[in-house]
Amino acid sequence: MEDVPILKVEFLLTRRCQLKCDYCLITDEESLVGPEMDTATVCRMLDLVASLWPGAPVVIFGGEPTTRDDLPQILRHSTGLGIKTIVISNSIRVLKDEAYRKELVDAGLENWSCSLDDVVREGTVDQSCFIKSTRGLEALKLFRDEHGIRDLVTCITVTRHNIERLPFIADELTREGVWSIFTPLQMGGLGYEYSKGNEDDLPTQHQLEVMAPMMRALAESGRYLMHNSPDWFDTWPGQFRKQAWMCNDKALLTVDADGMLRYCVDIPFRPDDRMHVLELADSWSRRTYAEVIAKGPPCKGCLWDPAYEAIKRARDATIGVDEGRRMYRHEVPLERLSQLLPAARHWFGGNPTLRPVGRR
Repeated sequence: MEDVPILKVEFLLTRRCQLKCDYCLITDEESLVGPEMDTATVCRMLDLVASLWPGAPVVIFGGEPTTRDDLPQILRHSTGLGIKTIVISNSIRVLKDEAYRKELVDAGLENWSCSLDDVVREGTVDQSCFIKSTRGLEALKLFRDEHGIRDLVTCITVTRHNIERLPFIADELTREGVWSIFTPLQMGGLGYEYSKGNEDDLPTQHQLEVMAPMMRALAESGRYLMHNSPDWFDTWPGQFRKQAWMCNDKALLTVDADGMLRYCVDIPFRPDDRMHVLELADSWSRRTYAEVIAKGPPCKGCLWDPAYEAIKRARDATIGVDEGRRMYRHEVPLERLSQLLPAARHWFGGNPTLRPVGRR
């Protein structure tokens, strides 16, 4: 059984969230939150990442990670280990709590990521999605202008309601110096803990057939800050509505809020097969990740872009592990920078690797 290199490690730091978006099951209801790792345990997890997978970036998300008061302490530990750390947030707290926001920046914040359903007007999406989208864009500009953070990312859930606006969204965000990641609405189903998409919100087949080649062309042009690879959009006409794509092996490692290894972001291991990541630490070098994942529960498929992109990069002999991890650290060579729209080049200040240039 072939082992797959880990390109990225995901920490689902908490299941708590202040919002209740229509297509997400994560909530602030205590009955669904469950136990969370304390600060010391999270830091031990980060030590393990730095030791076993040097160069792999860490993504901290939830739930809403800023519901944890210790996020600055966790971030300081991670960046102190030299780990590129990506924080995905709804941005509500950082806009209200200036002291907390400055704590994050002082702790070494290099990236801010948030979910945007659109560059929207109120009434076009549900209220939670509206709050998330407007607050997210506001926070991205705040981190850019007041704190000099340049690695800014949006995750855009693609639905029937916004798919025809995606070229406009990519253009607008690029002009603000913000990356776009286009993620299909996940339908969820039996055994899926977080996704609850409504079939009425899926794009029509006609929309997919029209928009997929258009989005591929945008990605191929190199002018836009788009994380998705061009051929990712080729999957849309055949797989978006079916959501039957199977990853089979993993290039991502996902850790739940309680420290247990997850099969993927949406599926936990079965109770009898659950494993705490720290309990695996001593034997990890002798236990291939493929063997661990083989214990995973039956999967009905999805179309989850992080899994698709990670496997593609892990299997691409022309990329290699180091290059795959570099992509996830959002480092881009000089020739790519020269292709971008002038406004994007302006925000990055001519930095050839697009690394954050935060003023700390």
